[in-house]
Amino acid sequence: MGTKILETDREKIIASLVAPLIPCQARLVVLLILVSALPVSSTSKLVAIVAVYLYSLLLVAVVARALSKLLAPGEAPELVLELPPYHRPSLKVIWWFAWDNTLHFLKKAGSVILGLSVLVWLLLHIGPSGFTDDASASMARVLGELLTPLTSIIGLPQWQVALALLTGFVAKETIASTLMVITGTLNPAQAIQALSLTPAQVASLMVFSTLYTPCVATISAFHAQFRRHKLTALLVLYEFLVATISAIIVYLAVNLLAF
Repeated sequence: MGTKILETDREKIIASLVAPLIPCQARLVVLLILVSALPVSSTSKLVAIVAVYLYSLLLVAVVARALSKLLAPGEAPELVLELPPYHRPSLKVIWWFAWDNTLHFLKKAGSVILGLSVLVWLLLHIGPSGFTDDASASMARVLGELLTPLTSIIGLPQWQVALALLTGFVAKETIASTLMVITGTLNPAQAIQALSLTPAQVASLMVFSTLYTPCVATISAFHAQFRRHKLTALLVLYEFLVATISAIIVYLAVNLLAF
């Protein structure tokens, strides 16, 4: 919505295409969960998170530059904004924003996250032949294995991870909750460890989950603004491609450093 202050459609399109590359709060939650499973020091974990953020910002600059060259070039209009006077932040306003964001998350947790968790649980207990207690014979595994040819490219052949990334398309926070439901753990870090993911796989998952296709809400807002199906498809496909290439590079790099 912030792109509405831009004057030309060209600028709005470029800004809207690169904005989802910047990690949002939901992606930060997933990053913190994944990095907690790495067998490294706290300092190294902090460095890993900062590195992912810096890489995302670098991608924003590179992609924005490339799009400005590919789209019909034109002179950038002058942007004049009237800045409000700076003053000391009010504790009351800070509390109001914190409370509002907390309520927003609780509503999301009670609807989207809980709903998808229940759906995943049902898929884990329903198989082609009916009710089952064996996850390996469930519809969840069938659905997850349909996606493993794609996730195997980035070093993640586990159907559990593939299913979690699929639910993350709806809301990124559900990646963690899905892994917890599948592994039967109460701690997201334990869920990662239960899958026996290597450091290279965790690093690959960190990068991919940060950069891959935006959630449904972002895509809906993008399409509502431009009303162009091809442009919306471009957003989905190019971010998936960027995330895949980035995850492959990170996976190979961590494996090389391990030796």
